[in-house]
Amino acid sequence: MASQSPLLQATPAQLMMQAVALEQAGRLVEARWVYQILLGLDGSDVVALVGLGRIALQSENPRSARPYFEKAVKIQPKSAELRNQLANALLRLGRPDKAEAHALISHKLDKNSVDTLKTLYEVYYHLDRPLKAQFYLERGLRLRPGDPSLTLALAQKLRCNGRRHKSRNSIPRRHRFRARKRTRVSRLGLLADIH
Repeated sequence: MASQSPLLQATPAQLMMQAVALEQAGRLVEARWVYQILLGLDGSDVVALVGLGRIALQSENPRSARPYFEKAVKIQPKSAELRNQLANALLRLGRPDKAEAHALISHKLDKNSVDTLKTLYEVYYHLDRPLKAQFYLERGLRLRPGDPSLTLALAQKLRCNGRRHKSRNSIPRRHRFRARKRTRVSRLGLLADIH
């Protein structure tokens, strides 16, 4: 008698833990497979839907991510995080107009979500509405002053406005070194990949 696969004997909770661990380890193909097993067991499993959506985004396939996030939002329409993830998928598809509606609902549900404020900044940046983009960027910086991605976005915005001298000074000193260090590491990684 052939023994069954350990995944077939696992409970849904064990499968979920396995899928999340595989995704975090970067083993996306295997994680996708386990999430699909979970979705086969329960078609309304929001965690599996979101996991499949995230994997699709990480695989540079926002078109296939969108239906997963849309179904998750239909199941939990009052989830600010799900709305924000759908807005990000729509942004990646080049649809900032549609992303705006979901990002605004997400913001309405959770006014202090820095991730949603980042999304709103990107939405209005892509819609060429710089004052609104700046408003959400500055609001995010007030809520999380040390956030490097927000600080770098502010520096880029200032550079685009022709105020180069002010952009460097707008980055707090503790983040300047980190940004330089990341650049060096990424350049070294790039060189290591080439050779």
